[in-house]
Amino acid sequence: MTHSMVVPNRTMMCIGPVAMVVIDAVVTLMGQSSDYWDGYATVREQNPLAYLLLRFHPLLFAVGVALWAALFTTAIQFLPIALARLVAFAVMLGHALGVSTWLIQWRLGVLSVLALLIVVRVLSTWTWDRGTHETPGVG
Repeated sequence: MTHSMVVPNRTMMCIGPVAMVVIDAVVTLMGQSSDYWDGYATVREQNPLAYLLLRFHPLLFAVGVALWAALFTTAIQFLPIALARLVAFAVMLGHALGVSTWLIQWRLGVLSVLALLIVVRVLSTWTWDRGTHETPGVG
């Protein structure tokens, strides 16, 4: 005998944080000077761990980003829903702020940061609505 069970779709809640982490990583690599690419000695990064990884090699930085994404997506999947939302929000906001520092450095202005924060808001609302509403499952 099977019973219908209702479960939240936590995978949807991971989309926004993963997107912001990827955007942050790409923008960070784009922000490195030509000197960096000649031997990885001149790193432009404020996050101490990212700085260390970039100092060794950009592929090590990419591995670190992937491990970070695996860690927080696992947390979102298994934490109670309120904590999962907090983790998703903190990751999105933290990485959006990281991206915004590059936007300001590139003199793209405050409006570009505002646009980024609007994207974060829309993405979080869209994924949270789908990630926290219950969906039918099999029990």
